[in-house]
Amino acid sequence: MLVKAFKVYVRPILEYTVPVWLPSFVKDILLVESVQRKFTKRIPVMSGLTYHSRLTRLGLASLRLRADITGMQNLIRHARHGAG
Repeated sequence: MLVKAFKVYVRPILEYTVPVWLPSFVKDILLVESVQRKFTKRIPVMSGLTYHSRLTRLGLASLRLRADITGMQNLIRHARHGAG
């Protein structure tokens, strides 16, 4: 239930803001990811796993990866419109 609430209420806010300022400094990436990292660590059965293992088991992706994918999709979309 907590994961579903996180996906519905928290994750969209984080995903919405990341592509806007697309963090390029490690400290900024870690700061944004820390929200998700702390959440996943507080789930009792996940506490002993690595961050990436927790993401996989919970069906979540790294926020940085999500931002990179969104950025790439935007570049492709703009390139297609510019070429036509």
